[in-house]
Order: sequence, then C-alpha cells, then structure tokens
Amino acid sequence: MSIRRLDDIVIQAIQTAGQTSHRMQPVATGSVRKKQTEIDVAIDHSVINCLDIIKQHCPEDALPGEAYTEDQRRWIVNAVDGRINYGHGLETWATSLAVVEKEEVLASAIYQPTNDILYVFTDRQPACTYDTNRMTTVEVLRTSAIDRLDQALVLVSSTADISIAPDAIDELISKTNAKRSFGCPSL
Repeated sequence: MSIRRLDDIVIQAIQTAGQTSHRMQPVATGSVRKKQTEIDVAIDHSVINCLDIIKQHCPEDALPGEAYTEDQRRWIVNAVDGRINYGHGLETWATSLAVVEKEEVLASAIYQPTNDILYVFTDRQPACTYDTNRMTTVEVLRTSAIDRLDQALVLVSSTADISIAPDAIDELISKTNAKRSFGCPSL
C-alpha cells in the first residue's frame, strides 16, 4: 500500500471518529453519572466507526486491543483527547490516530472537529495543518527550538496520567520551566 493511500485512510478514519464524537458530545448540564455514560457511548461509537474504516482498507493490520507481531503494522486511536473538556461541552478536545510499523510512526493525525482543524504527519513529510475541504496541505507546523528541560513546558492531561508514575512525573515537572494540565495535550 502506498504511503499516499495510507495518508488517505488516516484522514478518513480520524475525521469519521472525530465527527462521530462531536455529534454525540453531551451538553454541559445533567448528572455526572448520566454524562459519564453519554461520554462512554460517544467514545465507543467513534472508535468503532474509525476501526471499521481501517479494517475495510487494511484488513491485515492490528487494531487496538488485538495482539500483534513485531513486524505487523498497528493502529493507535484516542477518540477523545481532552475528555474533561469534552464532557463539559467545551471545544478544546481532539481525536488522535497513529499507524506504527516496527516501532516507527508511518502516519499520524490530530483532528479537532469542533473547529474542523486537522494536523497530519507522515514519515515522508513534516507535520502540517490540512485543509479538509480541498484535501491539501495548508501550512507546515513549526516546533520550538528549546532543547533544555529547564526551559521546557510539560503537558499533563489529567490526574490519571500523574497516577501512573507520580514520583517520576513530580521529578520531571520539578526540572521544567512550566507545566500545564488543563485542556487537550495533543493540541
């Protein structure tokens, strides 16, 4: 399969997942339990729709939750990055998707459906914003020139991230210039 074809699949799958989540985003009112159920249902639908597209075009690839071999291409999906914002009806959340082979990212994308902004990266081109209507690259993204940890910004998406390795996270954050924990780290 050509990399251009793979790009097309990544874009189609991530837009489908993001748009599904966006259509199903719960309103900012209601009980916490009801809202949590609505969020879970929306995320399930988004992932299922995304995986259906991938399986249709790449039946030999490993999907999230499936066993895979070292040489097998696999897909990683995060239907809602910024779950707290999503649950409160805010716009700052995204859908993330990557395809990996032999521990190398072949293509990845981050889609913010509330503003129809798509970021795409492949192993053959730098990360860029992508015009979803014209299906063309709009602008190549620039990265920071900061190369020292004491000048860096660390993004932590939630207390769940911190709970995985709290001591290591605390040590890392203590060595950085700033930290951020609100919003959607992928954006």
